[in-house]
Amino acid sequence: MEEYGSFDDMAYGAMGQAVRRAMPHTEADPVGVLASLLSMWSAAVQGHIRQPGSGRPAVVWSVLVGPSNLGRKGYAADTAWAALGPSLSSFLGTRRRESFKSGAAIVQSLAELEEDTAQAEGGPDGRALFYTEEMSDTLKAAGKDSDYGSILIRAWDGKAISNTVKGKDGSIVTRVPEPLLGLYAHVQPLVFRHYVKPQHAASGLYNRMLFVCVRASQTIPEATDGGSPLDELKPGKRLGTAYRWATDEPRFMRWAQSAVDRLNALRLDYQAELENTPPEVGVFIERAYEQTKRVATILSAASMEERITGRCVDAAAAFVAYADRSIRAVLAEAPQTGRTVRPLADAMREALRRAGGEMRATELHRAVGSRHPAALLRQTAADEPDMAWEERPTRSPGTVPIYFKLLSQSAAGRPSLRVVPAPLAPPARPARPSTKRPKKRTGDPYRISLRSLLD
Repeated sequence: MEEYGSFDDMAYGAMGQAVRRAMPHTEADPVGVLASLLSMWSAAVQGHIRQPGSGRPAVVWSVLVGPSNLGRKGYAADTAWAALGPSLSSFLGTRRRESFKSGAAIVQSLAELEEDTAQAEGGPDGRALFYTEEMSDTLKAAGKDSDYGSILIRAWDGKAISNTVKGKDGSIVTRVPEPLLGLYAHVQPLVFRHYVKPQHAASGLYNRMLFVCVRASQTIPEATDGGSPLDELKPGKRLGTAYRWATDEPRFMRWAQSAVDRLNALRLDYQAELENTPPEVGVFIERAYEQTKRVATILSAASMEERITGRCVDAAAAFVAYADRSIRAVLAEAPQTGRTVRPLADAMREALRRAGGEMRATELHRAVGSRHPAALLRQTAADEPDMAWEERPTRSPGTVPIYFKLLSQSAAGRPSLRVVPAPLAPPARPARPSTKRPKKRTGDPYRISLRSLLD
């Protein structure tokens, strides 16, 4: 999707070459394939590759955004999986988790991974990849479970996560000191806009993810044998070799001076951009600076370079900028579903008409909505030519009541009091029929009175 940025600007080193090698065999978006590789490869090297200086995690969480079929999100995932090579994709296959129903489930799953590998030669290994091709379940869970989002945030930050279960014999605490969780997901734009609102994003969960809009790059004719074009892809060995390079012995990533200069300039640019961005959009992109450092670290490590160059930072910044423009586009397409707010003057005018032209201030306040200050109602009435308000002192002590009224326009154009006819007296109610039951006759019903015969 060239309108969001050029793939050539972000294609760096081994990952860039892997994407270019795969493109003749796939219909996926090249940026989508790169985003997939960044998430998958960084998940595999968690705990081994960290950001220079701070030692913070370098894992990249990416989410492909696109409509079904047209987005080719599944193609991007399959292409990246094939480009990783059999050994690396096999390892990630054993660490792949497709669904977490709650925050507690995340903690439990990572704790079980560490427990299962506790006796391994390298010690406990809790590396996991949260891989979901339908993110709607995750978005719903994050909205329902208050711990879900906070646990994901702490995992991205590399901070300890825990869960407490109360039982008959006391509380059982499950704790993961250093969560190693990667995340890779797909979502449709309509689903994202339905579940994710700016007030939900304010927690910071979604600016820890890089949302990348994708669409098909080409259409490949069906093969006569029914095989997949990816079957012809021969993955290179560089990403697999780089994985072993990253995990076999400690690696110490560091910034070159050119990278430091670029990062300092980018930090100022990001700050200026945030200041000119509406808050409801800014909450999705306010971690662009750290995202750039993470992507640059992974791009460099995937090329087996401990020294991160300025050119690598530029490629990372281009990818993050693409994600920035992607999320802005997704948010901009949100339909305006909220109801149109009526002007206060119109609401006051309608309420007064319903009441016959005059209302006490407290009644009008309830009619138009208590969110409006009383002073605003008085000011609005004073500004409108057909409304007025006045105080009407009474003999009773206390607050002087205020009345609002509608004015009618005279022929000369000057307001005059509107004559409101007095309500007619209600008609008299008809007399209610008697409810007394007639007396029952006693005696023989067939007996004829002698007087009736004489008459």
